[in-house]
Amino acid sequence: MLQPLPEIAESINDVICHELSMWPEDANDLLLIVEAISRGDLKLVLAACAKAVFENNLLMARWCMGELRGMVSISGEPIQRLGAYMLEGLVARLSATGSSIYKSLQSREPESYEFLSYVYVLHEVCPYFKFGYMSANGAIAEAMKDEERIHIIDFQIGQGSQWIALIQAFAARPCGAPSIRITGIGDDGSNLVTVKKRLEKLAEKFHVPFKFNAVSRTSCEVEVEDLDVRKGEALGVNFAYMLHHLPDESVSMENHRDRVLRMVKKRLGAYMLEGLVARLSATGSSIYKSLQSREPESYEFLSYVYVLHEVCPYFKFGYMSANGAIAEAMKDEERIHIIDFQIGQGSQWIALIQAFAARPCGAPSIRITGIGDDGSNLVTVKKRLEKLAEKFHVPFKFNAVSRTSCEVEVEDLDVRKGEALGVNFAYMLHHLPDESVSMENHRDRVLRMVKSLSPKVVTLVEQECNTNTSPFLPRFLETLSYYTAMFESIDVMLPRNHKERINVEQHCLARDVVNIIACEGAERIERHELLGKWKSRFSMAGFEPYPLSSLVSATIRALLKDYSNGYGVEERDGALYLGWMNRILVSSCAWK
Repeated sequence: MLQPLPEIAESINDVICHELSMWPEDANDLLLIVEAISRGDLKLVLAACAKAVFENNLLMARWCMGELRGMVSISGEPIQRLGAYMLEGLVARLSATGSSIYKSLQSREPESYEFLSYVYVLHEVCPYFKFGYMSANGAIAEAMKDEERIHIIDFQIGQGSQWIALIQAFAARPCGAPSIRITGIGDDGSNLVTVKKRLEKLAEKFHVPFKFNAVSRTSCEVEVEDLDVRKGEALGVNFAYMLHHLPDESVSMENHRDRVLRMVKKRLGAYMLEGLVARLSATGSSIYKSLQSREPESYEFLSYVYVLHEVCPYFKFGYMSANGAIAEAMKDEERIHIIDFQIGQGSQWIALIQAFAARPCGAPSIRITGIGDDGSNLVTVKKRLEKLAEKFHVPFKFNAVSRTSCEVEVEDLDVRKGEALGVNFAYMLHHLPDESVSMENHRDRVLRMVKSLSPKVVTLVEQECNTNTSPFLPRFLETLSYYTAMFESIDVMLPRNHKERINVEQHCLARDVVNIIACEGAERIERHELLGKWKSRFSMAGFEPYPLSSLVSATIRALLKDYSNGYGVEERDGALYLGWMNRILVSSCAWK
């Protein structure tokens, strides 16, 4: 019988020893995990999987992930639904190591109907693909809404399914369908032919002028000449789940990842490139970007946000308590200026404008400075609030600052003498990077800048969660605890079979969970701190507490009568805390 060569035998032995060393040294630890799996203890198995990822124990992580996939469900118990998102976050995090688990999950082009069905199921049970395609399509549709000739370059055309909904949307334009040309890139020539026929047939059905340009190359090989860019065409470029496939400077001197971006940005002049990049990166940051619930661009998405605001009192609690503090501080003022560092849809100010309109001494003059990075949304908010103020006979002006909060300077805020100033930080300060992320420390810089304006009141509403500087494993466990409470509270208000529940959770909550778990450094945007830490930051910036009045507390308690008795309010040291069962979820306070 042939014997293995000594060096080969030694190599095999090393591999076996290495693999075995990846299992827990203490057999009791492994037994605990096995027992947890058998009794369905999802929290313990998730924690074990996170520990394995944290310790780069790939064998253990793979095994736990395999078991977890059979335990989580987006239509199951709250912990099962949350577990589904946290599991995907762990998978995304593990992909940063280049592990084979990510490669094995890659949905390459199906070669059979059977395999295509597997891809379909994956797309259905995981929201990332739909989120990515919908967000990318939304950005393209918005950028091209007035264009007559459109050229879309898709750097990984796949089955071309992303473009079905977009072609139908363009077909329904009141002004008529534009002429559309799609350049599809892929390394399978026969698949490109199939995609070409499918999209041409669809476009013909909806009477959309359409052409397809097939580029049978890998994305690394593509040059400008292949793309057939023409004058007079509005150009959009789509990087959906593909840029992470391109090697960067750590792999190749050519750095195809940056080369392709430079080619698109500098030589093609793409519209809204930043909005069209919906890709799955190795660090997990772009999963977050594709899941971000930016201001809704459609009634459907706005309805998800509305449902979340209705079934959970967290937002109403924050907005009402902040408004109460502002109304109390400004009760005798005639000229009021409110600066909102994250204006959103501006819905927080509807009730406050109405309250000021009802003042016995007459409505004051109100000026709101709304900050946001979406200029078109600011225009919409401006019109909405102006119309409301006119209806209630309130003198009103709106100052739009189209910048991110990190970029805002004093000059943008247009602070004027004779106006009583109020500043609102509702659910936004945790997005600003602090000293652990950047030397600039925008979190403290913005607070010092606001203090220099001598505001009469500053409101702070934040999630009571500690995920800023915590190492990965404690952060994972904190996220698990916090969002378990939130998902359980949703479960009480929305029945398990309610069609809106999954949409609300996937569109409005999943992005935060994935960002906290999958991202690091500047790419991790969700960086919550406990109120104790916020108090330290405000105090160091020179602020003093502005205790919330008993009237504000009474108003919040009255609000909660419309919700489950699982919610509770606690008043402590001039601040209000809203919780579910035994877990505090949101804190609200004011400063001067």
